[in-house]
Amino acid sequence: MELKFEVIEQLQDLDLQIQALSGSRETGPKEITGVEKALKSRELSVAVEREKFSKYQSELNKKKQAFEDEVEQIKRKQERVPEIKNQKEYQASLREIEASRMEMGILEEDFKVAQERIKTQESKLAEVEADLKQHQAAAAEKKNQVNQQLASLDQDMQKLREARKVLETQLPNDVFREYDGIRKRAKGKIIFRINQPACPQCFMSIAPQRFYELRTAPKLFACESCHSLLYWCKE
Repeated sequence: MELKFEVIEQLQDLDLQIQALSGSRETGPKEITGVEKALKSRELSVAVEREKFSKYQSELNKKKQAFEDEVEQIKRKQERVPEIKNQKEYQASLREIEASRMEMGILEEDFKVAQERIKTQESKLAEVEADLKQHQAAAAEKKNQVNQQLASLDQDMQKLREARKVLETQLPNDVFREYDGIRKRAKGKIIFRINQPACPQCFMSIAPQRFYELRTAPKLFACESCHSLLYWCKE
């Protein structure tokens, strides 16, 4: 089979396009991972704030119950006062009621502080939940966009691979195997036209005998230094 240099250059062009698309395709999943990581961080923040809110709510309920219990105790003590006949017991009962009132005042202050704390926490929780909701919507939109881009890239790569298969059949088997072996090990362009005794990839000089063969034989030669594939073109 006659070696057509334009075919192998077309093949290389397709492979470079496939390589570029493959690189672009790798960024898509990374973008999605980044979005999900950022979202996970916000979900964690919301979980932490919800736990705090639950804890503060529990503490508020306990303080409220303690205050109500103290109010009830004062009420019962006051109800017993008229029944007391002994002056000493009467004075002691009044002191107990006064002490309970002082305790009730302390409990009332604690309850108010707890109310303010849970009010502040409720506001903070609403803020982080709203932020999470906003980023969930943005993340869903971003992932949908990336997935559409990936689907488009997959379609483009499939078309290029199909075109590549057609070109493969137009090359001698040994030439294709040599080209494909070098391509898999290298990155970027590996086939070069030359019209001077030097490799345009690594700039190493080409031996006179090899350069003569390049000029007279319609075939590819591998550079002894960088292994790029070279062919003669006087233009």
